[in-house]
Amino acid sequence: MSFKTKRLTTTGVLLAISAVLFAFPIIPLPYDGEVTIAAMAPIIILGYKYGMKWGFFSGIALSLIQIVIGATASGAFAVPGSGAKMVVQIILVLILDFFVAFTALGFSGMFKNKIKNNTLSLALGTVCVCLLRFIAHFVSGVIVWGSYADAGFAPKLLSGLSGYSLMVGYSFIYNGSYMLPETIITTIVCVALISVKPLKKYIINENA
Repeated sequence: MSFKTKRLTTTGVLLAISAVLFAFPIIPLPYDGEVTIAAMAPIIILGYKYGMKWGFFSGIALSLIQIVIGATASGAFAVPGSGAKMVVQIILVLILDFFVAFTALGFSGMFKNKIKNNTLSLALGTVCVCLLRFIAHFVSGVIVWGSYADAGFAPKLLSGLSGYSLMVGYSFIYNGSYMLPETIITTIVCVALISVKPLKKYIINENA
């Protein structure tokens, strides 16, 4: 099997695994937030194994899959507003909550060959791309979903806030509520995978 064929096959399999894990979250939240069993890990492994360029295109593929999943989920595109405003809001959701958020996962190899310890470089790359995904959702939460901000979501933390400050606080807490555990789970899984010798060789070597 040629390298290109092997890479495409590996990418297809890992994308399928990621899609299945995203489709069955262990803790689903409204507006498409969710905690999964390391659904981001397959794309992170692809980005680390084949480099950021291939990871970028793999992330785009995942974002397209997520758009299809999101289109069938109640609330995923239930943006506030109507008419032209609604169209703009949906475009922003597509860009921030899907394309930016999931494409960022493919940059997990940013520290590969820069940090000699592969376990550490993968762990740091994982945390960084998860942070990038969080930032994308956070910005979307403020500029798109801000009108849904409700101090009752976390009364002890959001009480007394209103207007823009409530939007910022709500988005930070809401998106952090699933991205923090998601980041921890994904980092642990990625570190565990690269700690197994046969898998480590497979993850590090793009020709394996």
